Amino acid sequence: MEVLACNWTAVEIYQRCQLTFVGGSTGAVCIGIASHEIHAALHLGGIATALWPGTADAVRLMGRTAMQATNRAIAKARSQPGRP
Repeated sequence: MEVLACNWTAVEIYQRCQLTFVGGSTGAVCIGIASHEIHAALHLGGIATALWPGTADAVRLMGRTAMQATNRAIAKARSQPGRP
């Protein structure tokens, strides 16, 4: 995957974050990246605070995209014959 130079900081911060999952009666569901994960990654990554808003927005977008793909994969796995 090619990453434009203007997005590289957001990618580095995204890689420091973990997706959040919650469990319920139907199984696990991904809810994206928690705000405290992004804040901690920005802080630990040494990102200048002036860059935090734009970088955090880009990381949230990547998290939502990953959340959607993950939840689709979970739903597909649940729909397989012989799966609970």
